[in-house]
Parts: sequence; structure tokens; C-alpha cells
Amino acid sequence: MGGIEYVEYTKVAEERGYVRGIEKGEKLGIEKGKEELIWKMILKKFPEIEYKYYEKVKTLKADKMDDISLALLDMKDSRELDLYL
Repeated sequence: MGGIEYVEYTKVAEERGYVRGIEKGEKLGIEKGKEELIWKMILKKFPEIEYKYYEKVKTLKADKMDDISLALLDMKDSRELDLYL
């Protein structure tokens, strides 16, 4: 691999790494936003909720966060959260 080819190869690899980093950061930001929104929804619905539930919310995968956010609309008792957390 010649000097110019190596520089081009390095530049392409660097750009790909940059793009992957941006994509990963966006994904983490979206997940963090969901986490915070779901916790606010839980607090609004059940103001007396124990903090231990927040720790559980932080461990949820994105699809599970979607499920719980919709289920919250119909929940009547905070114990129903245990079905999702």
C-alpha cells in the first residue's frame, strides 16, 4: 500500500468511525430521553412511587420502554408497574 493510498484508506476509516460514533450517540440520547420521559410519566401518575422503580426504568431496553409508556395510560395502581419492570 503506497503512501497516498494509505492516507486515503485512513481518511475513509476515520470518517466511518466518526459516523458510527454520531449514530451511537444519537441512539443513546434517544434512549436517555425516553428513560427520563417515562420516569416523569410514572411520577405524574403515581407521585408516591418509590425511587427503586427509577433504577429499574434505567435498565429497560428501548422496546420495553415503549411498552411501558403505553401501558401507563391504563394503569390504576403502581403495583402494575411490576409487570413491566
